[in-house]
This record gives sequence, structure tokens and C-alpha cells, in this order.
Amino acid sequence: MELITVEMIAPCGVDCGACSVHQRAKAPCPGCNSLIEDAKTEARSRCRIKSCLQSKGLHPADHAFCEKFPCRRMRSLDERYRLKYAASPADNLRTIRDRGIDAFVLDETVRWTCTQCGARLSMHKEACPVCDTNWRNGKTDQF
Repeated sequence: MELITVEMIAPCGVDCGACSVHQRAKAPCPGCNSLIEDAKTEARSRCRIKSCLQSKGLHPADHAFCEKFPCRRMRSLDERYRLKYAASPADNLRTIRDRGIDAFVLDETVRWTCTQCGARLSMHKEACPVCDTNWRNGKTDQF
């Protein structure tokens, strides 16, 4: 199991370690903060949230301290993630602001670990990839 690290927290507050694109076996995404230029997807290389933070001289971990947080773009992203994935990037950023990045990373490691088998969960899939436990409601989908 991969441990969540500070580097895996995207500027928008998404935990890249809990992303199915990062977890895939073939050509996984290295995460939004990766320094590997040739591995960056087009979307990551032109991320408006990251660019906005850089233009204001803010470190991604300080996003919630921005005077416009949450801006329209952040509210839109947060609404989409809440509806589709039961996750809130804006709440993630508030937790980072209020409790610190290290506490948040520990919380995320627990949150995205299957309580049944210990495998890494994905926010994009409702069931554990190993034991098929539905993490949203704690039920096992196996028959």
C-alpha cells in the first residue's frame, strides 16, 4: 500500500493518492505536484488553480489562506467532487489550514485505506479494488 504524502495533495485540495488515474497499473499519473515534466498531462500542465496560486505567490498548501478562497472555480470543483465522489477539495483545504498538512495527510491515509483488507481506495470507485467492500456505505458488494 502506498502511503499518502504531502506531495500528493494537489493545489486544489484533491488527494492525488486517492485518484484512480494515479493508482492505475499502466502509465499512472504521478500527481499534480510531480516534478516529472514529461509525465504531466495537459490538464495538469495548464491547471488554472495552480497558476492562480503561483501568480499570487502562494504555496499550494496555503490555498485556503487566499483572500478569495473559495473562488468561483474552487466552488465549482468542490460541488462536482461532492456530487460525484463524496469528497470535498474545499474541506480538505480548510482542514489543511486549520489543522496543518501533516494532520491532513494522516487523516487521508486512514480515510482511503480499506477497513476490511487494507488496500488503497479510490475516490472515483465506490468499491475496494481487492475485496469489493463498498467504502461509501461499508457494505460488501460480493455475492
